[in-house]
Amino acid sequence: NEDWMLALALPGTLKRMAQVRFPEGGIPFLTLSTCGELAGQNGINARGLAVSSTLLLDRIKRDEISQGRVHPALVKCILERAESIDQALEIIRELPRNGAWSICISQYHADRLCYVEYDPDSVEVRWADDFVESTNHCLLKAALSETPDQSCQRLDRLHELLHGENGTPPQVTLDHAQAILRDRYDRSLGRVTRHPTKATIRRPYTQASLVMR
Repeated sequence: NEDWMLALALPGTLKRMAQVRFPEGGIPFLTLSTCGELAGQNGINARGLAVSSTLLLDRIKRDEISQGRVHPALVKCILERAESIDQALEIIRELPRNGAWSICISQYHADRLCYVEYDPDSVEVRWADDFVESTNHCLLKAALSETPDQSCQRLDRLHELLHGENGTPPQVTLDHAQAILRDRYDRSLGRVTRHPTKATIRRPYTQASLVMR
């Protein structure tokens, strides 16, 4: 899910866009964004390499200013240059980075997932063969602040839906993946809510639910 808190202050103004680019000497790619963005946080290229992203809220150092590529520009570099997951990792490591983000990188023929957390100083990597579950908080890096309860509840609910109630993972079809991303079950209330809440997977400011295959 792509969530923008800014949407609460600017309702109806963040027009969704799909940008298709054909860079000279690079790989054609698609990014999903809003009007006015350089590229986007999520996208896929013509080699089947897909990138999805989340801002790491518990790694933001608000009293520091760092120089480096803003995240959508980094995603753009990955998609237009990377032929494989390994090449995507090389690009992340070699470019100057700004902010703190997590990235999930996949490729249709690799049958593996790569989960990355980065900030200006370092890059952490975890490989997975089945699922990677995350919210806007660190899994690999040390958090600089406490994770809110509603974020833990969303992650627990996501884990439950992906792994099944009896621990047997269900077959994740396109319809199932879409249903998970739009889920409105609030664990703190113990029920499906009429509207999204801060504790549901679909949040009040979710702008798009993306399934790439």
